[in-house]
Amino acid sequence: CAGGVCFQCFCSCFQSFFGATLKQQVRLSYVLLTSFCILVSLLILWYAAPTLSWFVYFIECPEASGGADYCLGISSIYRMSLALSLFYLYMILMMTCKNQVSRSWNEGGWFAKIVIVFLIFFGLMFVPNKYILYYAEVSQYFGVVFILFQIVMWVDLFYSWGEKWIAYYDESREMQESCWKYSIIITTVLMLSLIHI
Repeated sequence: CAGGVCFQCFCSCFQSFFGATLKQQVRLSYVLLTSFCILVSLLILWYAAPTLSWFVYFIECPEASGGADYCLGISSIYRMSLALSLFYLYMILMMTCKNQVSRSWNEGGWFAKIVIVFLIFFGLMFVPNKYILYYAEVSQYFGVVFILFQIVMWVDLFYSWGEKWIAYYDESREMQESCWKYSIIITTVLMLSLIHI
C-alpha cells in the first residue's frame, strides 16, 4: 500500500511539473522499476555477495571463474536480468487481454510489481548456473532490441518534456516571468554535461 502511494505521488508530481500524460508516466515508472532492480543487483555484486555465500551451493560456480563469491555477484546481475525479462514477458501477456483488469494492472500495483520481481529473483537463485549462462548468451542478442526500445522511450519522454516547457515559456513571456527560460537553459546545460561524463 505504501509503495502504491509513493508511486502515485511520484506520478502526480511528474504530471504537474512536466505535463506528462498517463502513458508517459507509466513508461517512466517501468524505467524506474528496471533501474531500481539493476541498482539492487549491482549492490549485491559489489557489497552483498560475501553475505550471500550460502547460495554458492545452488549456483554451482567453478573456481576457474574467479571464486564462488565473485561468481555469485556476477550471477546476481544475470539473475536479476532474467527476473525482469520474465516479469516483462508476464506483463506483455497480461496486456494482450485488453480489458480493465490488464489496464489497471499496467497502470498501478507498483509495490506488488516490485515484490513479484524480487520473488522471481529469489527463486532464480536456486537455478543452476549453467542455465543462467545460457540465458546470458541469448540475452546479448535480445539486449540490442531492448536498448533501442529504451532509447525511443527516452527520446519521446524528453521531446514531450521540452515541448511542454517551451509552451510554459511562451505563456510566461507574455506575463514577463522568466523562470521557464532559466529552467530550460539550466536543464539543457545539465543534460549536455551528463552526456560528456
